[in-house]
Amino acid sequence: MKKSDGSLLRRLPKGPNSWASFALGLIVFATIPEPFLPADVVRLRDVLQRTGLNRADYESMERGYYEGLLDTVRSVSSDSGKSGDKPAAPPQNEHGPTPERPVLAVDDMREYVLQPSIDATAFDTHWVTNRLGLRDSDYPAEKGPEKIRIALLGDSIACGWGVTQAERFEEIWEKSLRNQARTTGQDVEVWNFATPGHSPGQRWKNFEIVGAGIPFDLVVYEGTTSDPGWDALRMSHFMARSVGLDDPLYEKTLKAAGFVPNMDPKKNSAALRNWSWTILQNVYGRIVDGCHEQGLPVAFVLIPRVGSNLGKLEKIALMNRARNAGFDYVVDLTDTFDDYRDEDLAISDGDYHPNARGHSILAEAWTNSLAAWPDLKSRLESRREQIR
Repeated sequence: MKKSDGSLLRRLPKGPNSWASFALGLIVFATIPEPFLPADVVRLRDVLQRTGLNRADYESMERGYYEGLLDTVRSVSSDSGKSGDKPAAPPQNEHGPTPERPVLAVDDMREYVLQPSIDATAFDTHWVTNRLGLRDSDYPAEKGPEKIRIALLGDSIACGWGVTQAERFEEIWEKSLRNQARTTGQDVEVWNFATPGHSPGQRWKNFEIVGAGIPFDLVVYEGTTSDPGWDALRMSHFMARSVGLDDPLYEKTLKAAGFVPNMDPKKNSAALRNWSWTILQNVYGRIVDGCHEQGLPVAFVLIPRVGSNLGKLEKIALMNRARNAGFDYVVDLTDTFDDYRDEDLAISDGDYHPNARGHSILAEAWTNSLAAWPDLKSRLESRREQIR
């Protein structure tokens, strides 16, 4: 195809009525797969659907908070490309009072997981994990009929980066559910599978592996405005080791793109860049299919990052991805922090992770929204009907 000369950009509409029609058109082509669009349209769409993960955000993930986490993995994937290389000694951690890092490198697409059964401080966060490597209580594997068990898939916000475990919105939600269930002799467990730095696909893979064989009733996927582009970014690294190429999460997209993995993550990233939204759509679809195959209803909840959000059209595009994937319940909470100052909710200046107050505010919106989820509501009320 002929290289774009920017003529498409020069032909953008200029009148208010034209812009209204153009905006409607954006919504329509937001879900068209990349291979069916001209290259200059794909690039234009990428600009108009800006996800909040700009270059500075990528650099923050790669070189900031997650530097210690991701370096653990990249020491496994050395320049030689041998996946069996042992990780080097971790560098001194300057983000907390101790040099420990609460992660272990794994030779699969998750890249790393939280260490099981640890009690340590790192990255200004106190990490206490259970036997499965979840930052959560050590629940018994057995599940009686009076217990409602929910799995939460999420990222660093759901995991509680920068706050105590008790301050997380998930813990507050779980406590509220338990109080409600207790009136009918039931109990609720919310198992937090969230891992900092994991992309949407990695979140599902972690649940698929760690949660295998454990009975659940419901699954909630927590997404943020950084979801688009995140899998393409992480894929560029683990696919440099030929990992994940045949996984249902990515296989369809890779085949359509004619993707040939390169040992250089930068070249992989360049090859996958224009496919980021298609990758996300297929990941969301696989999460839904994987849950439904197990008979599990699954909800999608989009939460805000402090000071980093999407515009109206961009959120429409992202929420449409979730709805088209078939999630049973879809909630947009990205306006939860709109009435607050960023500096009052962030764990530190310029950080998008909410502090304890931010988690408390988010917990209220999260709890109220999911209270209307029919699949959760019916389970909480079923015992009440039995008692009557």
